[in-house]
Amino acid sequence: MKKVIDKKTMTIYIVLEAVLFLAIKYREIISAYDFTMCVLKYLTVVIDFAVALKVWFKWRKGQTFCHDDLIFVGICFIFIADFLLTFLALVMPNEIPGFFTFCIVQAIFCKYLEPGKLNILIRIIFPIVVWIIVYKQNLFTITNAIGLLNITLIVVNFVCSWIKYFGEKSLKNQLFALGLTFFAICDVSLLFRRLTEGLVNEFVRYTVWTAYIPAIMLLTFSFAASVLENSKVNNIDKKTEELNEY
Repeated sequence: MKKVIDKKTMTIYIVLEAVLFLAIKYREIISAYDFTMCVLKYLTVVIDFAVALKVWFKWRKGQTFCHDDLIFVGICFIFIADFLLTFLALVMPNEIPGFFTFCIVQAIFCKYLEPGKLNILIRIIFPIVVWIIVYKQNLFTITNAIGLLNITLIVVNFVCSWIKYFGEKSLKNQLFALGLTFFAICDVSLLFRRLTEGLVNEFVRYTVWTAYIPAIMLLTFSFAASVLENSKVNNIDKKTEELNEY
């Protein structure tokens, strides 16, 4: 990993994320949900995106697009989705663009996980069943439908990511699975935050960004690990070609 993300960048990255994490937790405790809070939250995502972009420019720019680059594409759409939910919602109180973009993120990660036919069928049936349940509870709206679609996709991706890891153990797969695990915790917490009151609502209010910040960091590290693994494979292929020529 250190070969892909240099020590200085890694140190600054972790320190900045830790400082922002603590600042967000403090403002949650004092219930300061204002524009400053929005800026702090989005800055965590901006830093993730900046690190991933630096890795891409240094190691992947000009290279043929490979399967693992889908992780970076997913991070790019997370960057867009969070902007839509964080700032666009301030001037246009509509969560649909942000939720829809997060659905695109999960579709990209679905492609990365290379689902089979049965897996795809589950991804179709699962949200439909959830929609029917919500409809019968008279809670069905377009916003809720898209939001629940996103949650069902992330839950299935979370399960599939661990199946992929146990089938092909590697650092990138482990980091990716951990990232989606925290992602799922974040989204499920958001769901409970909408549907519950009292102590449960108070508790999940603190878990959303507690899970979300490490989720995107782990996905960024997963992309860096994939670059490292691909560079090792390419070096082996080059050495093999040289030996064959010899």
